[in-house]
Amino acid sequence: MGEDHTAAAVSIQSQGIHGITAEQKENMTASGVVCCGVGIEMETQIRKALLMRSTMYRDIQEDVLSSLASLAETHSLDAKSLASKLDRFITVSRPDSSSVSIEDIQAFGKEQSASKAKVASNVFAKQSWEDVDMEDAAEAINSNQRISPYLSKVVAAPAYNTSNTKSYTPQGPGKFKERCANGVVHSVLNEHIPAVSVADEGKAAAEIEILGDSVAVGSRFMVDRIADKAAYLDHRISTFEREVEAAGGEGYPHAVGTAAQTPTVFVGRICCDTEDGRLNPQSVVLEGSSSLSNGARVKVDLSGCKDYRLFPGQVACIKGTNPSGFCIVASEVLPGVPLQSGNNVAGEPTVAGADFSCIVAAGPFTISEDLLYEPLAALLEYAATYKPDVLLLAGPFVDAEHAEIRSGLLEESFDQIYESRVAAQLADFSSRVGGSTRVLLLPSPKDVQHDPTFPQGPMTFDGAIFNAKNQLTNLPNPCTFKCNDVVMGCSTVDWLMSCTKEEISQSSKPADRLPSMASHIINQRTYFPMFPPPAHIPMDTSRGYGLELPCTPNVLIAPSDLAPFAKVVAVSYPALVAAAENNNNGTPENGSADATIAEIAASNSKVICINPGRVTKGTTAGTFVHMWVAGQEESCGNGVESRCRVEVKKL
Repeated sequence: MGEDHTAAAVSIQSQGIHGITAEQKENMTASGVVCCGVGIEMETQIRKALLMRSTMYRDIQEDVLSSLASLAETHSLDAKSLASKLDRFITVSRPDSSSVSIEDIQAFGKEQSASKAKVASNVFAKQSWEDVDMEDAAEAINSNQRISPYLSKVVAAPAYNTSNTKSYTPQGPGKFKERCANGVVHSVLNEHIPAVSVADEGKAAAEIEILGDSVAVGSRFMVDRIADKAAYLDHRISTFEREVEAAGGEGYPHAVGTAAQTPTVFVGRICCDTEDGRLNPQSVVLEGSSSLSNGARVKVDLSGCKDYRLFPGQVACIKGTNPSGFCIVASEVLPGVPLQSGNNVAGEPTVAGADFSCIVAAGPFTISEDLLYEPLAALLEYAATYKPDVLLLAGPFVDAEHAEIRSGLLEESFDQIYESRVAAQLADFSSRVGGSTRVLLLPSPKDVQHDPTFPQGPMTFDGAIFNAKNQLTNLPNPCTFKCNDVVMGCSTVDWLMSCTKEEISQSSKPADRLPSMASHIINQRTYFPMFPPPAHIPMDTSRGYGLELPCTPNVLIAPSDLAPFAKVVAVSYPALVAAAENNNNGTPENGSADATIAEIAASNSKVICINPGRVTKGTTAGTFVHMWVAGQEESCGNGVESRCRVEVKKL
């Protein structure tokens, strides 16, 4: 009998979990045989699946793997599905975590159980038409059980007054008005800097200057050709090659497909070795420029690299060797050459030495159950109380993903909804605060009343209903602009979420993951450096010039569905600075490229990266940002990062 048990266990261990028959399971249960081989195999599969998602799971503990295997069996998940769900949970709920603990697995298990219970509560869940009891279905319908969420929401929506689209005021109680903890401070950056309660009444309006090339109003789109994409990508690689060559600190760039026995620098675009594959440390290839490398692609061995953060489309400077000409053995991933600071860009003189305040909020500006725009009204009420110099509102304003918009059953046009719900409230706000507060509007590709492309031109609302001249400014998306002496950059496309899903990383020391991902925008000199972009982002590479940063901003605003934050990110380039100073013998000379690079890098050492969150999250209130920048006596004084207070607040 013991021999039969042993044979059964060996057979099951060799077959794997999918090879176990019902008869074998029954015999094992009756005889007390423990299926240890199956558990070990599932743990191995889970480990491999997690490593394919991120290198942070490299040192995952055995007890954690055992718990995950139990969860997979409980919820009938295979290793890949479990790894995908766990990675999403860790990214959203534990953004600062560098490892996975038992407590994380327990929280993950509770979330899966709650999700499973929610699905099971639906009378139609996992049933065919033959299984449905029509009497039960009728009772469900009579008790407001939603069969079509769009239809039920539209029927329950209040009737809007379409006769007057110039004035609209939210009325009636709602779930949003019943919120608690509004105004609570979520986090603070530079807490030692005092916050000014209310702006001075006689203070001059802030000066706004848009920097760099941007998409103009009425620009044509939907003419994105393959040749344009290739030229855009190759131009980015060639630009980085020229900058590295001008720096000279790490040597001249070497063709990626040519053998190099001594350490040298290879510049190219990060790609995956398969067309539709997911990037992982074993699938990284580097594509060189057409001018230097004839567009060749070469595999990259990262096993000797201690620190790296890579994603598809990133233009990387890799230091290493290429003994055979077919594989680059990387020893270090270098940052690029810095852009000039926005404070040094030539342009109209701006106000220096004055205090500056700004409120930043990102849409959606109404809850998912209605189009009352109560959250926008609450935000404007707060802004009217504190009267900031600048109120920056980032779209979407009329969200394409809103249930009532998607239903197509509204009697108003999208333009009418925008004018009556958004523009009318902004006009009322402007009449209350006067001309001291500048209102900046940044569109989103999700805005149904605007062109669904990225980058975007400014919205065409002319602001005629505003009292003060130039009080309203429509910005392109993305946009780099100057508010007095502060250079700010903002894009409404969720870069952080996209980067979270695609980035692979390894670090020898702990680092904040979200701010590090935001710093890619600075290092790559573009507001969306990933290529190919996710399917839901309508990127138009023929207008790629609109994505490029003209300079390094003092404040980078990256609205995202992920956790809000305000952090100071170091974007210095120590290797290039040291090499430039050594080449220059520590003596800055006029006309010296090395001296210029060292000077620029030193001045661009820190950038404030902010994710204000969303004004609404489903049916609940979200977050926004209120920031103050203390004045300085001279325009070349302390950096903005040392005199800026940022509060992330609950709406």
